Amino acid sequence: MGSNDDDGRCELDIGGNLYSFLPSATVMDVKQKIASRSNISVWRQNLLLPAAQTEMDNDRTLASYGIIKSPAAAAGGVRRLLLLEIDPLPIKVMLRFVGYPTWLDGDFITCYESVTVRDFTAMIVEKLHIMGLLEIRPEDMVLSAGNDALDDPGAALSDYGVKGMSWITIKFIRNHPPAGTRL
Repeated sequence: MGSNDDDGRCELDIGGNLYSFLPSATVMDVKQKIASRSNISVWRQNLLLPAAQTEMDNDRTLASYGIIKSPAAAAGGVRRLLLLEIDPLPIKVMLRFVGYPTWLDGDFITCYESVTVRDFTAMIVEKLHIMGLLEIRPEDMVLSAGNDALDDPGAALSDYGVKGMSWITIKFIRNHPPAGTRL
């Protein structure tokens, strides 16, 4: 399966875009071509054969996956289809603390925009515990992005517009720091 030009090239349909390669090209060669056309880093790309649904190895050639010149397929104009999956980019969420501990302002957490508010709150608590703020619990904080309270624990950060590099404000709802807190 695969339509080929007279020079033995295979025509590949990847994500609706057509690419032409020799069967001796590696999967990494294909990813580099995709990157040059789409600006998607090769390290974020996962190429899959539709039937196998397993990621293709960067060092293997197209021929090793059976993508070779096939005169019968070429006559019918059939193109070889490869699936392209793209890994999400992590985002950097800057933290702004209201009340205490102001010495943490500007610290950040790296995560994915699909992380839930519940899981992001747990990440903040873990970060605060590592920094010696051992008695802070998720219920001690109210999180907001801009003017929106992050009040749905199951919602993704992206549901609140948190993408790329964003700020989240953490307001502590206790009137004073818990015992054992260093300021």
